[in-house]
Amino acid sequence: MTTHRTTFEKSLSMRWHTPRGRAVRARLPQLLRSATRAELTAWLEPLRRRGVADEDLDLRGIDLHGADLRGANLTRVDLRHADLGHADLEGAELSGALVEGAELEGTQLVDPVGASIEAAWPTPSQGTVTVDALFARLAEESGQVA
Repeated sequence: MTTHRTTFEKSLSMRWHTPRGRAVRARLPQLLRSATRAELTAWLEPLRRRGVADEDLDLRGIDLHGADLRGANLTRVDLRHADLGHADLEGAELSGALVEGAELEGTQLVDPVGASIEAAWPTPSQGTVTVDALFARLAEESGQVA
């Protein structure tokens, strides 16, 4: 997916290419499956940027393409503009996750938990949708039956 990215969106991605960002990104799939919320917050705090609610984890702009996120706790994780293409989210907890502008092509969404996820589509006129609508749209786009 090719999109026009703003300077702010680019800065969100650039932080993941710093030494600290690379270290966090390398351990993140494991941390999302097994760490406590306090541990995750501590790991991510040095990389936090403005624009995210205090109780949300800031993973905006991260590249998790192809990551194994089975069973990951993504509750209240801000994944706007992240690359989740071809990631495996089987059984992941997604309640309250934000995915506006995220790359989701090829993402495995089998048995996700958290049917109340609110995912804003890239255009404000489309508003927010439930996770069921998000998964139905992804299934439709990939030619699978929802």
